[in-house]
Amino acid sequence: MHYKSFFTLLFTCILISYTFSQNASLSGKITDSKTNEALFGAKVILQGLGKGAVTDGDGNYSLKGLSAGTYILEARNETYNNLILTEIKLKENENLVLNIPLDKVVLELGPVTVKAKVSRESTTEILRLQRNSATVVDGISSETFKKTPDSKASDVLKRISGASVQDNKFVVVRGLSDRYNFALINGAPLPSSESDRKAFSFDIFPSNMLDNLVIIKTATPDLPGEFAGGVIDINTTEPKENDFQSIQIGSSYNLITTFKDFKTYDGSKTDFLGFSSSSRALPSGLPSTEEFNNLSALQKAEYAKSIPNSWGTYSRFALPNLNLQYSIGKTIKLTEERNFGYVFAYNYQSNMSFNKVTRREFEESTAGVITKNELKDSAFTQSVLNSAMFNMKFKLNKNNSLQLKTLYSLSSDDKVNIRNGKRDMDVESVFSEKSTNIWYTQNKLLSSQLLGNHEFKNKIKFKWIAGISDVKREIPFLRRTVYQQSDTALPFAAVIQNNDISTLGAGNMFWSLLNEKIVSAKYDLSIPLEFLNTKTELKIGGMHQYRTRSFESRNLGFSKYDPAGNSSFNSQLLLLPEDQIFSNSNLGLMTDGQGGFKLEEGTNVDDSYQAFSLLNAAYAMFDTKITEKFRIVGGARLESYHQNFKYIEFGSNLQQNIDTTVVDILPSVNLIYSLTNKINFRLSASKTVSRPEFRELA
Repeated sequence: MHYKSFFTLLFTCILISYTFSQNASLSGKITDSKTNEALFGAKVILQGLGKGAVTDGDGNYSLKGLSAGTYILEARNETYNNLILTEIKLKENENLVLNIPLDKVVLELGPVTVKAKVSRESTTEILRLQRNSATVVDGISSETFKKTPDSKASDVLKRISGASVQDNKFVVVRGLSDRYNFALINGAPLPSSESDRKAFSFDIFPSNMLDNLVIIKTATPDLPGEFAGGVIDINTTEPKENDFQSIQIGSSYNLITTFKDFKTYDGSKTDFLGFSSSSRALPSGLPSTEEFNNLSALQKAEYAKSIPNSWGTYSRFALPNLNLQYSIGKTIKLTEERNFGYVFAYNYQSNMSFNKVTRREFEESTAGVITKNELKDSAFTQSVLNSAMFNMKFKLNKNNSLQLKTLYSLSSDDKVNIRNGKRDMDVESVFSEKSTNIWYTQNKLLSSQLLGNHEFKNKIKFKWIAGISDVKREIPFLRRTVYQQSDTALPFAAVIQNNDISTLGAGNMFWSLLNEKIVSAKYDLSIPLEFLNTKTELKIGGMHQYRTRSFESRNLGFSKYDPAGNSSFNSQLLLLPEDQIFSNSNLGLMTDGQGGFKLEEGTNVDDSYQAFSLLNAAYAMFDTKITEKFRIVGGARLESYHQNFKYIEFGSNLQQNIDTTVVDILPSVNLIYSLTNKINFRLSASKTVSRPEFRELA
């Protein structure tokens, strides 16, 4: 019992003695040695004890409960040099104040180069292109048009300054029609999609397959010289650095069309895919135009029976528009510098639309300007776009890369046009008219480009493009029925000629096929030079383009068949509705011995032609910064254009062959003054050429 009390007393004395020996403290303020600014969050550590403190917002710190003795103190703070203080002596009950100034870390770095890659599909890239380009350029990136409902390139082009779109297909630049534009895809020329003029239908490109669209409005020697409005460059999607996969299914509702009555007819089973089957093809075994013209009336009546009875229309309700998009991209890293990437995209669109148009024709008379014809059209159109794209990129190393870009697009417009109105309103015998046009149009585009980019020593660059594009435009079995009424007391009767056909008459039929192909090659060599303390880029290169075109058409129609003998044409047939009038029983010699309808040829000898052209071009240009703000880009382009066109002349029926070669020298100069890094003043002068198209030569 006594031992226990003794040890308790001893322990209490020792504890009191130890507590009184830890009554010293250390405090102070940590500041910047130059600015004397208090440093928040600085650390103060007593080495060997693991005891420390952190400064408050005023830079103050405090360490309490220290024993008398000698300490080593370390002060730390980010971006400042650490400071170690030794031989800090504390006495019992002492409150030592120690302010500590810290020196900021000074880093000496060599030249720093920051590299950033701007995506082609970004708005930043379009702005950079507009600011730095030697030409006047406008464009739009996918980053922008993905935020809009635009589903086709023709819709996107409407949003570019200085451009407008006609018929939802053809682009007008700076007020000049499509005839004066030049179209490129990934830098390679695009063929014309129209049979009678130079034009391209931009509605066959789905917008989800594009990185950007650019319109170049002024000339430089490295651009094709055949334009006056602008050069339209379509750039398809390239492989991305990051892998991706996406699928989108969308539908839209049109207040004017969807779930309303929609005129249609029995077409092809594959129309929903954008292409027609053989049901619209010319009847097999039908003689050529020349042979058909030599047939007898009886033979023509027999051939009439080969035309299918697909003239009637009916109504159904219009479905909502459908849009399906799928895309996938992947980049495979092979080595540190070498990689392979690909992107695949598929797009399907089906749209139903309705348009109502009033057409009036006027003529001048003694009484003034009067209305001659007034016709009201109701057009029901189902449009299908079915496209696929596959692009590959192989990066050999940091200075060399190869790309293969392929696009296949299939589009169709299936139109039924119902017309009602009056003709010859300037005379007493006014005709009321009602007609139906069934018009199916199909476009096919296959385009492929192989591209190479190479960089050598001294920043010498070489770029090349080899491309092939093939366009087919087909109008199979366009047909028309026309009924007129000369008196309200009389019924409507079909307009049928006796021994001829008219494009304004009933029973008119038309087939056509256009095929244009372009094979091209383009190469550019850029050499940086330094002359008189100014940086200059010398650029030389060339272009070769071989273009072929063929156009075939056939125009047929029904006329009245008067058999020999006492029989004559059955005029009651003209009163039959459109779904019955040209049925098989009414073609040729009818069962009652009366005449029905016979087939007539309406094709002209110049409705078909064959043509080709060869373009060889070379250029040289320079790009020089005279001062920090003044830049001049100039040079010249030499183009040799050979054209051959074969056709049969209307009237003489003689074979004609137009063969010409024209050489043009096309100089250009562009002056750019940079007022600020965001404002440029430009002055451009150039010579370009607008060559006659194949059809225009005829």
